Amino acid sequence: SRRAFDYYQMRRYGQSLEYMQKAAERRPLNRSEQFLSAWDYYHTSNNTAAADLFRKLYNAKRDDTQRQEPLRFAIRAR
Repeated sequence: SRRAFDYYQMRRYGQSLEYMQKAAERRPLNRSEQFLSAWDYYHTSNNTAAADLFRKLYNAKRDDTQRQEPLRFAIRAR
């Protein structure tokens, strides 16, 4: 994924995406890597894939926040 980031910084988004896809074949991508992939999709005009991945990442974060909400309420109630 380091090479993918390097290509992204050079604005070589297609090559960046290739390296992210290779990494994804070997292991699950972390959140930052998934964001990089989403931006690669966006910059290579694959807007549907970009939107789907951005939506997935947004919903996953929102779900984490919603799962933590009862804990926050319990802490505030003390």
